[in-house]
Amino acid sequence: MNKIILKSAVGIIQVSRALANLDYTKPWQVTWKPYKKERNEDQNALNFVWCAQIRDWLWESGVGAQSGSQDNFRPFTVEEIHNWNKQMFLAPTVVEIGGKQVLHYRSRVLNTVDFRDYLEQIQHYWGEQGLVLESINSEEL
Repeated sequence: MNKIILKSAVGIIQVSRALANLDYTKPWQVTWKPYKKERNEDQNALNFVWCAQIRDWLWESGVGAQSGSQDNFRPFTVEEIHNWNKQMFLAPTVVEIGGKQVLHYRSRVLNTVDFRDYLEQIQHYWGEQGLVLESINSEEL
């Protein structure tokens, strides 16, 4: 699939060339929508590095998860920390199935600016708790 991002009317030439070179022995679907810069891999990687650091810091502080008896005390998983952060700092989406409503928290839908804001909230909160997470370089993220 080809993706062309139009920033001015000059981009129409690029679209015209791409359309002219299609194999018209089969039908094509063309769609356009406003451009939304998706979050980048660096942001995603940093998020999960931080989740691991938070998990380790909590475990070293004697905080973990308990499932069943006290014998099953364990560190949180990175996914549990990720979910906790999402519930703390993101607005929920209400999903209703069979008359039951469930709150769903999704970081996947954030663009780069919103995801950077989300990361800054995480960094600030955990900093207040005493955990220093590596700083965010706004130009890179």
